[in-house]
Amino acid sequence: MAVQIRYGDSEGVPWGVSECAFSALDALQTYQYAALGVPALALKRGREEDLVVAPYATILALPIAPRAAVANLQRLERMGLAGPMGLYESIDFTREKKREGDRGVVVFTYMAHHQGMSLIAIDNALHRNVMQRRFHRDARIRAFETLLFEARAAGSHPFR
Repeated sequence: MAVQIRYGDSEGVPWGVSECAFSALDALQTYQYAALGVPALALKRGREEDLVVAPYATILALPIAPRAAVANLQRLERMGLAGPMGLYESIDFTREKKREGDRGVVVFTYMAHHQGMSLIAIDNALHRNVMQRRFHRDARIRAFETLLFEARAAGSHPFR
């Protein structure tokens, strides 16, 4: 999360880059979707020029850093991402809103899976990781739980 925050600060935008819809439209006027990310964390290169911030990426940080996440969500709301059914999908900073050069085009759509992940993250933040606890109570998960922690036990970070 610290890398996300530093990247947003360095670009002068809110943080929270993840795969999402961006402002390009296809022939059917459907927003395009791509695996976007912070260049320093990228497993695959090639989209470094794209800068699209997705509110759900910030919401996922609520259980970890609630103050930073809430401040970032308030910033996104001030930028026009609050819609009638929650926060819109994203804001695309690779595009200009007006000819005068205002940065950021709001992507006025909702992705059900991003809304669902957001609701679970909010629930986890409010109820001490209740969904994780429920998940790990399932006998099928408990049977494989040690695999989730295998890399840490070997002394390496699971995402490096």
